[in-house]
Amino acid sequence: MELELDELGRCIQCKSLQHKRSDCPVYKITCKFTEVNSTSYGYNYKHYDVPVYDAHCHVDFVFDRFNHDGYSFQKFQEDFSFPANFKGCIASFSDPASISSLGIWAELLEQEGVWGTFGIHPHQAKHYNSMVEQNLRRALVHKKAVAVGECGLDYSLRSASPVSVQKEVFLKHIELAREFQKPLVIHSREAEDDLYEILVEKEMQDWPIHVHCFTGSHSQLHRFVNEFPNMFFGFTNLITYPSATATHEVVKSIPLDRVLLETDAPYFVPESLRKSERFSHPGNVIFVAEEIARLKGKDTDVILDNCRKNVRKLFSI
Repeated sequence: MELELDELGRCIQCKSLQHKRSDCPVYKITCKFTEVNSTSYGYNYKHYDVPVYDAHCHVDFVFDRFNHDGYSFQKFQEDFSFPANFKGCIASFSDPASISSLGIWAELLEQEGVWGTFGIHPHQAKHYNSMVEQNLRRALVHKKAVAVGECGLDYSLRSASPVSVQKEVFLKHIELAREFQKPLVIHSREAEDDLYEILVEKEMQDWPIHVHCFTGSHSQLHRFVNEFPNMFFGFTNLITYPSATATHEVVKSIPLDRVLLETDAPYFVPESLRKSERFSHPGNVIFVAEEIARLKGKDTDVILDNCRKNVRKLFSI
């Protein structure tokens, strides 16, 4: 079966421009891979005293893209440039391969500074079955499994799963979150209104929720903020792109006690590195903090302090 690409030439399922794995997690196709040039990652970060956490990334995909051998997150940090105040990340395992016996999630969660969330991305909702759910349940009992997801709704052209299937699978994740008493990490693309209606219908107003990489409108944001007091909103290095004007306005108005910093690595390379780098890594989260500080007219340490508190409140780490 041929690889299906979106309008930007990325794999429609895992969003990569190229695969390190010989098999795509969904299509099982052979793809070429060009090694990442690490020499340009000697970036000199500004010094900050407040610790920073990446609230959402895909560490297994990062290792693939950067051609990192083994399972050591510490060695990866040593090999590539990370800010001195980086303290850890919440790794999202959200495709069937990542949570199966083929994935490296268990090895990663045994390491300092790595926690995990487990779910099925809406792009791959059509692959949800009893075996996938069994693997999810096995992962969610791990002592460092901090949330269910990412899961949710994606109405963009990038998703190959029918909307009806996405909704059905999303409801299953809501049930898992309740059963395991864990926060819910949500992916929403062009689906914010339906997302709101489902969460209200399922009486999730008081549940701890992380809306990952929020790209909704200003009015949609405040509708969520007013209805869901324990909902947090993640922002990635998308906000460093000059074209992301709508998200800039959202960031300016959102209360700091609702903000999470994330990279969604290996996606969303910071604007200042886009000419030299193909992929991002969790250390790039500091660029998000600096851009939010610029947009809100505050010191970066203020942003970092608030976001550290938010991560600890939501994920209890």
